[in-house]
Amino acid sequence: MVLHHLIHCTRHKNAIAELEANLKSARVRISDLEGDLESCNSAMLNVKGENASLSTKVARLEREGTQSKPVELPPIDTSKTLANADLVVAGLAADIVGSGGSGFDADGAKAVFGRRIKEDDLKIVEGIGPKTEQLLNNSSIHTWRQLGNTSVPQLQSILDKAGDRFQLLNPSTWPKQARMASDGQWIKLREYQDYLVGGVEPEGASPPQSGDSTSVQYIMGKKSIKMT
Repeated sequence: MVLHHLIHCTRHKNAIAELEANLKSARVRISDLEGDLESCNSAMLNVKGENASLSTKVARLEREGTQSKPVELPPIDTSKTLANADLVVAGLAADIVGSGGSGFDADGAKAVFGRRIKEDDLKIVEGIGPKTEQLLNNSSIHTWRQLGNTSVPQLQSILDKAGDRFQLLNPSTWPKQARMASDGQWIKLREYQDYLVGGVEPEGASPPQSGDSTSVQYIMGKKSIKMT
């Protein structure tokens, strides 16, 4: 009977010890949660303070905005604007005069080259292919007149910037060819291209001159020679 009582007391002590340990752990957890709650309250106070500060700044900016004076723009110099417009008109007039004022002669070009020529097709210039034409278009060169007014150094710079493939091209005759096309000088252009080698003037040979004793006629892309 005494042994049974001792065993019962021991079990109660163990249970009490376990409960005390759990209580201590719970108190520690409560303490941690109270610390977290205090941190949250502090952060909330900081946020409220920042919001109040921002609200004050916004209100001040709104007041300044309503009280600010309108911005005065400088007067526009209409004389310069009109002068620029005159320059544009003069440039267009120069292009019309340079082309002879007669427009693009598609039939004359076809009679000389034996194929239909599209106006301002840069590929008519010997040495310019589709990819080179696209490169020139990307550099704001779209017409024969524009190509004819572009210097050889400018063209070479465009080619050099485009990479090794284009650096091998020689644009030394491109403006001259383009001017002939723009002026509708189809026979002169064809004669000049027959003289060129790969779009470049050959060394030691003279370019064709107008007024030779032999007149050269091009019919449907074929050259026939008539003695005068």
